[in-house]
Amino acid sequence: MDKSGNKKFLSGFIIPDDRWFLLPYYLVVFFIILTLMYYCGWVYDLISDQCRDDTSYPIAILKIQECYMISIRGKKAIVTGGAMGIGLATAKRLLSEGCDVAIWDVNAEALKNAEKELKSHGHGKIYTYQCDVTDNKAVLKTVRKSIEDLRRIDILINNAGIERHGRFCDKPVSEWELVIDVNLKSIFYTTHAILPHMYERNSGYIINISSAAGIIGAANLTAYCATKWAVWGFTESLRYEVIMDEKDIQLTSVHPHYLKEGLFAGGHLNWFGDILLPRLKSHDVVAKAIVNKAIKKKRNTVKIPITLQIGSICRGLLPDSLLMYLGAKWFGLGKAMNDWVGYKK
Repeated sequence: MDKSGNKKFLSGFIIPDDRWFLLPYYLVVFFIILTLMYYCGWVYDLISDQCRDDTSYPIAILKIQECYMISIRGKKAIVTGGAMGIGLATAKRLLSEGCDVAIWDVNAEALKNAEKELKSHGHGKIYTYQCDVTDNKAVLKTVRKSIEDLRRIDILINNAGIERHGRFCDKPVSEWELVIDVNLKSIFYTTHAILPHMYERNSGYIINISSAAGIIGAANLTAYCATKWAVWGFTESLRYEVIMDEKDIQLTSVHPHYLKEGLFAGGHLNWFGDILLPRLKSHDVVAKAIVNKAIKKKRNTVKIPITLQIGSICRGLLPDSLLMYLGAKWFGLGKAMNDWVGYKK
């Protein structure tokens, strides 16, 4: 494409012709946002992680909700997809906090291995159930069994999920439907079965695992991104219902970035994107945020790392076309899955 062609493309697609003069402004705003979010966000997260019930902290005096942690000792929790990855790491932390934990998983072998590993963690009891969360009848049956064993359900962590990637039209619709069934419909099933139980007791926590892909889209992850955006919207909408019903039930969506291990091993942004949104080193990083921030600090949304806030802020301040261009070319969202290996690594 020649020089004039490039200019026409940039003018027509990225910025309208009558607003081309605003490009320097947009870029200055963009870099200011990146700088402030990177440093201020890091400091905020550090401070809030230090806060407990100690009123000697200035922020605690201001009664900012994130700056205290409640005790969850004795709570009864369910973790779906709990035999591996984030689910297993979360179960370990819950047991260490003194919770009794029921882990659900479709993989019988992984479930047995997880049970052996979890018996040495913490003071809580561990229960395991093989369950296909895409089967509503199986979910209802396992909920009844879990309540029978645990006596009640205080915490539901909807963690079960799968990943399928590739060009949208290169794979059959049935493969994308499986992603929807596991990542989204299973959350409908478990929440629909357990939320009335929490309503009766006017107490509970529902933690839904979304993703950074539920905030910012990425090429070759169309179905996965769609489900994770839906999880965020579902959690927020249900939170409004709980508020209007005046129930003391906490609903939180958790949005982790790419991990260096597990389901998204090998996935990454380019060098610039990795500076601003560094990959998470382990499943326990996410598990710690789930327990400490989503549950013990009662946050509505947990983004890991905190600089994921950049996506939401830039979406509000920058033109969509410019945001897409920067994401694809500057952050590497167009090629993020090129080196993916997943659990093969």
